Amino acid sequence: MNTLLNPKTIHGKQDGPSLLVLGSVHGNEKCGTFAIRKLMDDIHSGTLKIQKGHVTFVDVCNPKAFDKNVRYIDENLNRIVKMHDKPSAYEERLANELAPLIEAHDYTLDIHSNHTDSKPFAFLDYPDADSTAFCQALPMDYIITGWPELFYPEEDYTTLACAHRAGKKSVTIECGAHLDPNAVLVAEKSILSALLHLGMIEGTLPITKSKMMHMHARILKEKDGHFVQDWQHLDPLSNDDIIVIHDDGTEITSPFDGFIFIPCNTAQIGDEWFYIAKRE
Repeated sequence: MNTLLNPKTIHGKQDGPSLLVLGSVHGNEKCGTFAIRKLMDDIHSGTLKIQKGHVTFVDVCNPKAFDKNVRYIDENLNRIVKMHDKPSAYEERLANELAPLIEAHDYTLDIHSNHTDSKPFAFLDYPDADSTAFCQALPMDYIITGWPELFYPEEDYTTLACAHRAGKKSVTIECGAHLDPNAVLVAEKSILSALLHLGMIEGTLPITKSKMMHMHARILKEKDGHFVQDWQHLDPLSNDDIIVIHDDGTEITSPFDGFIFIPCNTAQIGDEWFYIAKRE
């Protein structure tokens, strides 16, 4: 059987949990790939030893997009992670291999980067006790909740949702800007922290103190306009602050005290322009 993905599984000598680590679900977000390959080298050389359970690495989840350094080929893979009876798009074929892998593992760590400079943050879409503890073990500055309610009023098909439907735990992390070398280091530390948290390798888990934030508003670019200043990811907002002035003179203001989240200066009409979050 021809496969598009190339998962690699390493087993410990003792029984334990299973962890799936995903890189490059989006082809231009490569920090996870480089971190996975570094740790795979460490495992093969014997400097890193899996003691319990097993870990599966998929270093490149979207090979064609990775080779072309684009987000996706036909469809956004992280919106269609489910089984497709008659796959036609390239990413649908990938999803048919990725979904069973997620369903077969106790935990999934999905590693991403983003288009803007930012401190590392995680998406915790389904914050039960085990998932929250897993997420809080990672070296993230912020943990974001509320994404499914805001983005997917009905059912969604992200890697997180795929794991949730299967009764498994998962976290998606954003390690920094696409081309920032530090994003690779954050990804590597996150994988190691996940392994430590699950007791799969020996060592002491570093203490992290992530700030919890809840996503409250998603703003699409519905007409031409511009930001009133060079907003940066997680800049603070006060109630009624003007964020955008449209070409027709209308404004978008902040509905409450909060923070602007992933502002996109290059957004086209219909694209997500920015989000607004609150500290929990």
